[in-house]
Amino acid sequence: MADYQGKPHIYESEFSETQDDYSGLFRLSEVESALLALILEDWEIWQGWEADFKQGKVGLETHPAFPLRDQRSAELRRLIGDRLRADPQSPIVKRAEFRYRDNEIEVGWYDPEPS
Repeated sequence: MADYQGKPHIYESEFSETQDDYSGLFRLSEVESALLALILEDWEIWQGWEADFKQGKVGLETHPAFPLRDQRSAELRRLIGDRLRADPQSPIVKRAEFRYRDNEIEVGWYDPEPS
């Protein structure tokens, strides 16, 4: 997910059949608020697990959630399902520039180059 025009969007790299490779373009779809809430809750569980893992409180075998929160994590994954995909009919197609800053990834979105 990434911010596009101040709103959360799912993005996917576009595959070019003619080039038989990824095109460098991304299709974006806005994320509905109900789905965003599920994604953020799942992310919060994962971040908690990661912090405990780094502190040696849990082992790798507990990935991706706490043993006590594993049931909720599994439920979230079920509720999210395959909705973490850009809508193939979305008209928003952009070129992306990824920048790494302070352990975070920033994305700049640009119009595609004219062909």
